[in-house]
Amino acid sequence: MKKDLPNTLAGRVQYLRELNNLSKEQLATSSNLQLSIINDIEEGRDIFLSVTVRQKLSKALRVSLNTIKEVEKKVSNIEYTDQDIIDNIKFNIMSGKLEGHNCPKCNNPLICKTVTLRDLEDKPVTHPKARCKKCPFQIK
Repeated sequence: MKKDLPNTLAGRVQYLRELNNLSKEQLATSSNLQLSIINDIEEGRDIFLSVTVRQKLSKALRVSLNTIKEVEKKVSNIEYTDQDIIDNIKFNIMSGKLEGHNCPKCNNPLICKTVTLRDLEDKPVTHPKARCKKCPFQIK
């Protein structure tokens, strides 16, 4: 089966979800993730995942962690700019300023939001997220 798996994160998650006869909503419920997270992954907006999201997805899809991890893109924020700029964007997002941020790499607008995930003790944790409209820059 491994040889037939799609080689993108979006394609692989969708393929495995369909292989398990799950809708996006059912996958969100069974993995205890927000539907918006599943949509972001399957639509190619998220190209790498947090450890918690990867664990929950692999469990719900009944595959090994590596089956998901091997198709994630390795994008380093530090590679694009210095950490102070990223920290400032994160702070502004968490303060409610979701618009007006530009990508430090290509200066195009960033799409910003906050997401609330659950930690391993099932407590809600809010995180800032941003992605560039034109290049692979992301803040996770």
